[in-house]
Amino acid sequence: MPANSTGRGAGRSFTMSRAIWAASMLSALAAMGAGWLLTSETFERSLERSVAQQVRSQASMAAAALVDADDAGLERLRSAAELRHVSVWGDHQRESGAPASAPLVELAAAARQGRSTVAWASDDEDDLAPVAAACAPLPVSGSSEVVCVEADASSLVAADDIETTLAGIAALVMAVAAVASGALASATSRPLRTLARQLDDATPGSPPERISVAGPAEVRHVGRAAAALLSAVQTRDQRLQLAHEAQLAQVSAMAAAVAHEVRNPLNGIALAIQTLERASGDDAARTRGRAIALVDELDAIVERFLDLSRPPEPVFRPVSTDVLRERLELEAKSSGLLLSLTGPTAEVTWTTDPDLVLQAFRNLFRNAREAGAGSVFVQIETAGQVVATVHDDGPGIPGERAERVFDWFHTSRANGSGLGLGAARRALRAVGGELELVAPARAGFRAQLGRLDP
Repeated sequence: MPANSTGRGAGRSFTMSRAIWAASMLSALAAMGAGWLLTSETFERSLERSVAQQVRSQASMAAAALVDADDAGLERLRSAAELRHVSVWGDHQRESGAPASAPLVELAAAARQGRSTVAWASDDEDDLAPVAAACAPLPVSGSSEVVCVEADASSLVAADDIETTLAGIAALVMAVAAVASGALASATSRPLRTLARQLDDATPGSPPERISVAGPAEVRHVGRAAAALLSAVQTRDQRLQLAHEAQLAQVSAMAAAVAHEVRNPLNGIALAIQTLERASGDDAARTRGRAIALVDELDAIVERFLDLSRPPEPVFRPVSTDVLRERLELEAKSSGLLLSLTGPTAEVTWTTDPDLVLQAFRNLFRNAREAGAGSVFVQIETAGQVVATVHDDGPGIPGERAERVFDWFHTSRANGSGLGLGAARRALRAVGGELELVAPARAGFRAQLGRLDP
């Protein structure tokens, strides 16, 4: 497989591990930020409401307790309630405890005008000890006096401490999330990086075992697909190699067959030429005739091999079983065989190429004669299609050769070319028929010659 020129370079700036880490960190940041904001703000507001409610209650209770109370009662109330400051505001101001803060003075003026709220103040410049102030009207009919109190609001400082703690916890969670995200990203992307490296290094000849199948399900799926692809390429290469070797073997066999077939006529022609140098009269005429016959034989051999390179081109026309009978009798006689032929008594006609059909029988008869047979038996049947069963009285075909009898150039005879049966099958297939070996012991063949005309 060609190396990816951009895969690794681009992967350094945006890899799967970086993407997973960034996504995890962003999710953690968003969750922690939202939680922190909601928690801190809600908590602080809740504390403020609680302190305000408490200080209002204290102001109301102080107002009820200070009806007709003198300055000593004012001090006793402040001490008992653990208040920072208690004061009565009216025509005459009375107070106990720490001096009133500026917010309290403003709050008292507002309370005498009928407005009541809570004020926040601090008793030092660092704002570390906040206080809350509230005022309530003195519950005396016709009185315009108000009672104001200031109470400790140190719980708000605790809220600030809690916020600081929450920030620390958030930082710790972020650190843990960063480590966990990095580990997750590394564990997820490491198999993918390994697979990418293996695919970059793979070639069409690489064994599929070089591809590791590990990691998340998606990575394993890609790894299995890549291994299957390499396996398919390997299987294809092996088949191509076998086919190439088979073609080389076929070419070698063809060359050997051509050399074998041509050698004998060439030797005869050479001998005839040498004889002509010394012959005269009738001897010279006979020698020339023999040389011409050898040339004709050589031409027939060449034509047979040329036929292998030219696909048959059938010319279909009507043919009867009677015509086939006559031509088979002539072909068997020319092959030096005794023919025993049985078939339908009535003439049957079908459409085929009679020359190709005869060529198939010629090769069958020649194969029987070269195997040592003296007689050949043909039975023709016409049940829906024309079928001829052919066998001879020769030695038959050994079982170990039965599967290869139609292979080109396969022969067990020293003077055989291995072309006859393959050529016979090709001729019948060209007209829509078939040739099969059905009885090897009797060299029995079943030849389908075509379907009957409707």
